[in-house]
Amino acid sequence: MRCGFLKEIEVRFCELAPFRKWIQRVPLPTDQELCSGDEWGRCPLVADRLEKREELATCPFLRQRTMLFCSADPAPRFIPYSDALVSRCRCDAHLYCDAYLSVARPHGSPRVKRETNGDAPEAPPHLLYAPNHMWLDARPDGTSIVGLDAFLARVLGHVDSVTFMTTRGVRRPAVDVTTRGVDMQIVFPNVMELLEVNLAVREDPERIVADPYESGWLFSGRSVFDSGEGSTNGTADGLRGGPAADAWMREEWDHAIEFFHEWLGSQRASAGSVQCDGGAPVGALAAHLDRTALLRLFNTFFSLRWNEERP
Repeated sequence: MRCGFLKEIEVRFCELAPFRKWIQRVPLPTDQELCSGDEWGRCPLVADRLEKREELATCPFLRQRTMLFCSADPAPRFIPYSDALVSRCRCDAHLYCDAYLSVARPHGSPRVKRETNGDAPEAPPHLLYAPNHMWLDARPDGTSIVGLDAFLARVLGHVDSVTFMTTRGVRRPAVDVTTRGVDMQIVFPNVMELLEVNLAVREDPERIVADPYESGWLFSGRSVFDSGEGSTNGTADGLRGGPAADAWMREEWDHAIEFFHEWLGSQRASAGSVQCDGGAPVGALAAHLDRTALLRLFNTFFSLRWNEERP
């Protein structure tokens, strides 16, 4: 589906101008424009050109092209029509564009807010979820969007930096997320054709925490296999969705609380005092953990190999 803010326009420019400027074509009488009339030879830019001697109806250096631009962008830029054929503006990937998101809620629900209470993180029903907490939006036109879910955002609470380990080609999407000095390499379990990465996340890693399901997306691409009945190599194979994903997210959150209580009890025991515990932690779990516990947290919830071995 093409983005509704993508507009076409006819522009013209002078090939001889020292500073090329694209001018929108508007219906004007030709006698009011030197370039498109038979008096084009009076232009000082063509004074020494051999083409001036030819009897042409319009200037041969007047060029015309079809351009595309985003009407939702406060500073629109013209893009040649041919160059925009592979743009995400012309497919369902435009649903994750910052300009589009600024004026539309394409996924049917308000933006996910950063949660600070003890409730389980949200699992939007239109997405599919991998065991290591990456999500997939498999669109009807074959577009695939991949990101990190709200569970990871809620547990980590803060992201120092993001490094894309895979950017192009038919590969598993992989990203290195650094939080509190610990690197976590998170790999999507299935292969897809990678076309684009969200560079805005690299500049502003907190997008993953503040808005994991929209502006915090990571990879855009296409499914390279038809995941039919009995298929084992589809982009969506082995992922959870709908009510099953919501129930799984709640189980994972309960597991995370148990993990935190276990670590907290070991810390208090080593300090020689144990207090009553219970309840759900408020805020980010990772903020209370040391480096060793953070690595255990990664291996427990976000490591693809470990999750593939979980019952």
